[in-house]
Amino acid sequence: MCAARVALLAGAAAAAISLTAPALSAQDDPPRQAFPAFEPVSLDGRTFADIVFDDAPRASPMRFVGQRAWSWHEGSTRRLLLDRDVRVHIGGRRFIAERAVVWMESFDPERPRKRQVAVYFLNVRDPDGPADIAVTADRLLVTGVIEGDIELATDRLEHARPVNRFLDRAEARLAEYLLDLVAPAPPTATKPPPPPFRHAITPEPTPPPVATAPDDAPPPC
Repeated sequence: MCAARVALLAGAAAAAISLTAPALSAQDDPPRQAFPAFEPVSLDGRTFADIVFDDAPRASPMRFVGQRAWSWHEGSTRRLLLDRDVRVHIGGRRFIAERAVVWMESFDPERPRKRQVAVYFLNVRDPDGPADIAVTADRLLVTGVIEGDIELATDRLEHARPVNRFLDRAEARLAEYLLDLVAPAPPTATKPPPPPFRHAITPEPTPPPVATAPDDAPPPC
């Protein structure tokens, strides 16, 4: 690929990446911070809706590669759509996919290059991942907090929001994820255990005594 290299945001950040696919979650979910109440209508998946991930930062560069790319802003959120021969390096992992949608946003005024990141992949695999957490999935959402240099490599870059069905699906998936953070589903109600089984035992009736005659008794008339 004769790629045009574009420095998106001269920045960097460490991110403990939270991979949402169950097969990749090797640890228990960390406790979530308290979030203000949100109306579901405000979570459209175009931005992070002022929700900040509580993942521990981890230094790692990010690199985004695709034959074609779109770049635009939704408020303070930097957006990307990558298409064809997509390669994403994030959090020390490399993902190969057919398409990817990216969200990036700074949230720490004292460390403006630290950003929370989400990437939604189509037909993705992780060729370098450890065998126990390697991934191959039709669709996968990856989230984390990253502090590191950011680079985009593409043959064709357009500075506009595209009209794309996969983009719509990606935003719906992020909105679902954010809603789960701020309004987790209540635990499933459990039914009380049934009372211990008691079997009513009815005693058998005692048979009436049987009169017996001695051996030397005279026969009956």
